[in-house]
Amino acid sequence: MSDIGIWEIRYKKQSPDRSPLAAVQDFVQEISRRWWKYLELRDRRDAFLQLQRLDDRTLADIGLNRADVEGVARLPLEVNAAHELEALRRSRKLNS
Repeated sequence: MSDIGIWEIRYKKQSPDRSPLAAVQDFVQEISRRWWKYLELRDRRDAFLQLQRLDDRTLADIGLNRADVEGVARLPLEVNAAHELEALRRSRKLNS
């Protein structure tokens, strides 16, 4: 989870008029925001992984192969796997 820096949350400088409760609320909001971002990335990757269920002929019809899908599936969550596959497909098309 290094991409969202969940373990590197930085605290805002405390100003004299800022209460400790506000700092805690900000901290909780930041944790919540990062958690939802992580879940969004996981959902996006889970949807992408549906491609692994397709047979080789169907993958070939859309310009991909099994190795493409398996290779891109290993990328970090912050990388949009669908965009990477599209780039592979396009480069393969240009080289044909």
